[in-house]
Amino acid sequence: MWEYIIIPVVGAFIGWMTNKIAIKLIFRPYRALEIPLIKCRLQGLIPKRHGEIAHTMGEVVEKDLVSFNELILKFNSSHREQIIKVLVESVNNRVKERLPIFLPSFFKNGVTGIVEDLIRREFDTIWTSLVEDISNPLNNSVSVSKIVEEKILSLDLKNLERIIVKIVSKELRHIECLGAVLGFLIGMVQVVVVSIAAM
Repeated sequence: MWEYIIIPVVGAFIGWMTNKIAIKLIFRPYRALEIPLIKCRLQGLIPKRHGEIAHTMGEVVEKDLVSFNELILKFNSSHREQIIKVLVESVNNRVKERLPIFLPSFFKNGVTGIVEDLIRREFDTIWTSLVEDISNPLNNSVSVSKIVEEKILSLDLKNLERIIVKIVSKELRHIECLGAVLGFLIGMVQVVVVSIAAM
């Protein structure tokens, strides 16, 4: 009678433990281990393909998520007023320095007002032209994919594992539980088979 309970419980434990070990083997061991009897090298999937994963993630980020041009345009949209303010102040200070001292202040204020109005009206055209002029040379020298790749490669494997587990911890627990459920069901099938055979 006890075997009818023990077999499914043991099956659930084996299923849970098998999936838990399989998940660990995605990350561990960090360094390749030689198994002498079967002449096999054992290393976690992520440590083994660390460079390839970093390169692929870099390309995905640049091609499918964010490019250098998008970063510049996003910077413009989120900091437009701040850029205009700095530009207006800088140009107005230069204009005031160049104007003769004896000119009345209302004339100087009028000139700076015209400058500010001109900058505000023409800013989008100026910014678009500036982006076009600098983005091509910068695109050739600054690569988002390379930055991402180098950042991932600079992470030690323990930190990389911690980050990945933090992102997918819920799903990993589901995989472990699914192993336990499948193990339990297989145990139940074994109980049914043993019961039929005993009749």
